[in-house]
Amino acid sequence: MIYLVTHGKDAREKEITNPKLAREGLNMATCSMMIGTISLIVSTGTKLVMKGTGSRITETFLAMTPALRNIPVKSCPFLGLEDWFDDKKQVFVTASGEEIPKNDYLGVADCPGVSLWKLIASFPNATVAFVNRQAMIALGATKTKSCSIYVADPKTKRIRCVVKNGVPCSDELAKIK
Repeated sequence: MIYLVTHGKDAREKEITNPKLAREGLNMATCSMMIGTISLIVSTGTKLVMKGTGSRITETFLAMTPALRNIPVKSCPFLGLEDWFDDKKQVFVTASGEEIPKNDYLGVADCPGVSLWKLIASFPNATVAFVNRQAMIALGATKTKSCSIYVADPKTKRIRCVVKNGVPCSDELAKIK
């Protein structure tokens, strides 16, 4: 199973009217996502490999969270949370700390001919990918909620929500255990 963690659209919508609120909202969302992800993976007893790009906020929580310190982090420039409020530097920062200039970054949903499902199928079992809203919609999500975790099944090309708005969907979690 592949776990997809998304920030939804709330933080980006707030950014349009108030960048400070968006930054605070994304901080809270990222913290909730990390806690939710750790709880979900630990409760299932699976090994976690982390893939995905991330903002400096994500990198900070990776460093601060004891449960994540010994987990190998691998980066993939196609999936993830962009550091989109850092207008001055215009870079994206991967979870391993590598900076990617904005001109070199293209979200996978914007890449013609790229199959998201083929990419996800190449991930090891129990991979956690931080996925942006556009990628979630490309995978078939009708709505994405903040602080949500989805399970993707590359064989059936279906996704299902296991944590919605930070609240576990108990029936879905039971299917994973």
